[in-house]
Amino acid sequence: MVFTPCGFVPPTGNSVIDHYHEKLFSLLLDLTEAARLNKGAAFIAKARAFREEIVTHFGQEEVIIRGADIANADHHCQQHRLITAEIDALLARIDPAAIDFYGVLDLIERVMFDHEFVYDSHYHEGISGEIGALATWSDDLLVGVPWVDAQHRQLVRILNDIHLAGQDGLPADEIRTRLGNFSLFAKRHFADEESQLEQADEVATLEHRVHHAELLERLDDLLEAYDQRGLAALSMDYLKFWLIDHIRTSDMVDFGRLAEPARRA
Repeated sequence: MVFTPCGFVPPTGNSVIDHYHEKLFSLLLDLTEAARLNKGAAFIAKARAFREEIVTHFGQEEVIIRGADIANADHHCQQHRLITAEIDALLARIDPAAIDFYGVLDLIERVMFDHEFVYDSHYHEGISGEIGALATWSDDLLVGVPWVDAQHRQLVRILNDIHLAGQDGLPADEIRTRLGNFSLFAKRHFADEESQLEQADEVATLEHRVHHAELLERLDDLLEAYDQRGLAALSMDYLKFWLIDHIRTSDMVDFGRLAEPARRA
């Protein structure tokens, strides 16, 4: 293997995924340079940083592909688990006194170019942003509990407002404020859901709360790290998938059970 990875990162059309691909590629370049200079400690640190970054990327990507209703999304997510386990096993075998630079770089380059840039390209069309209105409410997003559906509609309206603000060229600070309002409303919405579920199903409430915590952690991380220039794109390239994933992954299951008795009445 030669320590000169390709400098071209194919765009997916989704700014969030492209953002993480660029960060991963930058880490790969740093890792390659540390190997070239035989800097063992720096190489190990960069390899671990790459592992943490790709796990974060996988989590964000899974929200998007589930929200976009991509075919074989579950299989794709399982591939992420397998890749993470493979990287973890490799890092656990590293001997600081005799680092296998070639072995580590071979695996990481394979992950980057085989999975991220080849396999992921199969679903690029489904995750790229669309021109015009951000999201359209439809009956296939109804969970059957009126107040829950009403709050979901409000979240969609907030997202569309953020998207239109970006199209109108509003300052980044204004867009960040609106994104913050979306985050606050989402947190209140999640708390309301959990309070309702606690009255009916303690097990479902626990699982639902875990799902909410994961979504909020990913949202907070992204809002904190994202470049000011790309704030408006978050609404189109991530948050609409984030919201649909929330509705389809947990709400339709748990609140669907609450709504069923009313439908039979």
